Amino acid sequence: MLIKAQRERYAVPHFNTSDLEITKAILEGCNKLKSPVILGT
Repeated sequence: MLIKAQRERYAVPHFNTSDLEITKAILEGCNKLKSPVILGT
């Protein structure tokens, strides 16, 4: 995923969250945008 992003020159966002509602919102937004995402806790 990261190599593809580097080749195609786009960023992969990373979020640190421990709140389920915020995590759901992040995933929903990335899904709508068809964007990859990295989640941390």
